[in-house]
Amino acid sequence: VVSATARTRYYNSDPPDNAIDGDSSTIYHSGTDGNAEWLKLELSTKARISKVVLINRLATGYISNRIIGTSVYLLGNTTKTTCGTIDANNNENSGSEKDQTYTIACPETTELTQSVFLEDKIIGDIEDGNNLIMNLAEVIVYGSIRKPSKSVGCETCHTKR
Repeated sequence: VVSATARTRYYNSDPPDNAIDGDSSTIYHSGTDGNAEWLKLELSTKARISKVVLINRLATGYISNRIIGTSVYLLGNTTKTTCGTIDANNNENSGSEKDQTYTIACPETTELTQSVFLEDKIIGDIEDGNNLIMNLAEVIVYGSIRKPSKSVGCETCHTKR
């Protein structure tokens, strides 16, 4: 993942790039205006994505429930493929303060993915009022890049001089 953009961010702190910096002690925190939130991750090259792992902000109480309802999509040039939506069952240790890791498996697609799109339209906890808040420590994308076609012969790859 080379960049992250979001619909909003919480004041001037906790930018979207914190979700892809490899440091789970930093977080991306969305704004709190009550509208659906999204986070878009651009890949360095088109790929076939097999799963997306989301590490929630490590917190106790209602803050840990904010991730519930977040949906994961793969964006190609002409397609939007749904991988899944986080609910309490996506996490084997749901409710644990130590493990807030959620894995969403993605279906095989015919089109290569350029971006991973996360969207939250569901209020995760009533204590947040009518606010849709996204706060993620890390998003890790797993997949493979396209391999050359087997039908390409060596003479196509190399120019004889």
